[in-house]
Amino acid sequence: DYLKPGGRIIVSIPNVAHWSVRLHLLTGRFDYGDKGILDKTHVRFFTLRTARNLLRQANYKILRTESTPLPLMDVLPVFRLFPLRLIHWIDVALSTVWKGLFGYQFVFLAEDTLTRPVAGSTMTDSR
Repeated sequence: DYLKPGGRIIVSIPNVAHWSVRLHLLTGRFDYGDKGILDKTHVRFFTLRTARNLLRQANYKILRTESTPLPLMDVLPVFRLFPLRLIHWIDVALSTVWKGLFGYQFVFLAEDTLTRPVAGSTMTDSR
């Protein structure tokens, strides 16, 4: 209701299908935490496909999809050292090419496609 017709939004959604979550599932773990993909405040979980579906069902046209790599340098500062920094850059490349497995979170630029009346107008919703 607050977005103008044709307005754009940026949406960031964690990827529950990230390789790290899959690895934990293989070992029988699905533990919530204070941060990250399984942050205990997250109400729902999404894959790349279900995140796209969420936006489309909410009447948004996805203009751009990006993914972020695992935040290695933030979690373990030792990854700032040159030899380990290479691992980070490999993960950056993989998360760009194979978003569904290596994307830590998805960032969407989306445009509202729902026609709503302008405030004070007598037009009705065209749905």
